[in-house]
Amino acid sequence: MAELMQGYLRIGDMVAPLSLSKGPRLADGRLVSLGADGLNVGGDRWPVAYARDGDRLWVHLGGQIHELVWVDPVAFHEAAGAAGANNIVAAPMPGLVVRLVASEGQEVCEGDPLLVIESMKLETTLRAPADGALALHVAAGQGFDRGAPLATITPKD
Repeated sequence: MAELMQGYLRIGDMVAPLSLSKGPRLADGRLVSLGADGLNVGGDRWPVAYARDGDRLWVHLGGQIHELVWVDPVAFHEAAGAAGANNIVAAPMPGLVVRLVASEGQEVCEGDPLLVIESMKLETTLRAPADGALALHVAAGQGFDRGAPLATITPKD
């Protein structure tokens, strides 16, 4: 069995949990390759150009350039802890994001609905733990593990 590499990938202002095997497969078993022929994920192929510098990868895909930054999981959680653990919306169970109720950067109040998740065929609405600006770490349709940070609330100054 392939060893998994887990951490976080920062794409613009979004931080997404990432699980890759040390081989050319995603955690869900889909084969992945990035080369001269483009990006291939489970047989779906996209033309892509890319450049890498350390933990940064710039990908030209679909007419847009995306900067992806690898974020070490220990550093990510240390930074989140320094920001205040009460401001992190963590997954209470493994599941899937059904829909986003609030938007990236939106000012929310304690108790406002942020996103709806599904686990074991049950939908749960996760709410803001505090007042502040919302930073989402997931997208609709994305899966996650228990304890994964789904969103962070940055308190108002």
